[in-house]
Amino acid sequence: MPVKMTPSNKEISRFIVLGILWAILEVFIGRWLKLWQSSLFAFNMPFLIAAFIVISKRLVPFVGSVLLMGIVAATVKLFFSGMVLHGAFMAILWEAFLAELTFLVLGYGFFSAVLVGILLQVYSLIHPTFSGGGLCQTRHFIRFNELLVAQGLVRDGAEKSTILIVLLVLHVVAGILAAVAGWFFGQWIFAKCCAENEKAEQE
Repeated sequence: MPVKMTPSNKEISRFIVLGILWAILEVFIGRWLKLWQSSLFAFNMPFLIAAFIVISKRLVPFVGSVLLMGIVAATVKLFFSGMVLHGAFMAILWEAFLAELTFLVLGYGFFSAVLVGILLQVYSLIHPTFSGGGLCQTRHFIRFNELLVAQGLVRDGAEKSTILIVLLVLHVVAGILAAVAGWFFGQWIFAKCCAENEKAEQE
C-alpha cells in the first residue's frame, strides 16, 4: 500500500489520538514492564512499540504520521521524565524516525513492517551505548547474561561474543514477531473501521 502525501481530516484526528496512546504506552505500560521484568524490558517495550507503529501506519497512512506521533509521545514522556532530553525522549524520536524513513522508502507493506520491527529491536539493543561504553557493558547485556546463567542455559563466564550473538538473534526474532502481530491486527482493525464507516454512510 503506497503512503499518501496528504492526510484526510479523519486521519489527522486519528494520529493525535494514536500519538497520545503511544505516550501512554511509554509512560505507564513501560514503567509497569520495567518493574515486572527488567531483564526483558529491552525486548518487551520495543515489541509493543513496533507492533503499535505497524498498526498505526495502517490507520494513518500519510507521510510523516509516525514521526508526528513520535513527537507527541516524546513530548509527553519529556514532562514525565523530569525534562530529561536524553534517554527515553531521544529513543522515541529515533524509533519514530527509523520507522517513518522505512515506510517512506519502501511504502507500507509486510516487508517494510518486518523491517521496522527488526530496526526498532536492534536500536533498543544499541541505544544504551550512546551514553558510553560497549554493548557488553550495557545493563541490558549484563541482565540478560545473568538471566541465562540463572536459568542454567549458559555457564557463568561464557564468551561475551556468544551471549551477544544470542541477544542479537532474539532481538531480530522479536522484531519479526512484533511486525507480524501488528500487521494482522492492523488489518483487522482497519477492516472493522471500514465496515463501521460504510454502515454510518448507509444510515
